[in-house]
Amino acid sequence: MFKTLWRLLVVVVFILLIKNTFTSQTQAYIIWPENSNFVEQVKFQMNRLQENAQDLPANVEMEIKRLWKDLKPGNDAKLV
Repeated sequence: MFKTLWRLLVVVVFILLIKNTFTSQTQAYIIWPENSNFVEQVKFQMNRLQENAQDLPANVEMEIKRLWKDLKPGNDAKLV
């Protein structure tokens, strides 16, 4: 009785081994489209930051002129 169970177990293991060896298991690959969007967003933001950085001296100059105009007293002001 034990010999027949042992032989049956060996046959089942052998059949499973052959089945797993010769049959190809399909594999699923997950593709994340956000990766390409993320790269494009980073490139877009870098380009925008570079453009803003190049225009920064003009913006600073305009702000300084605006502050100077706001802080400068009018022509009719007199020292006290």
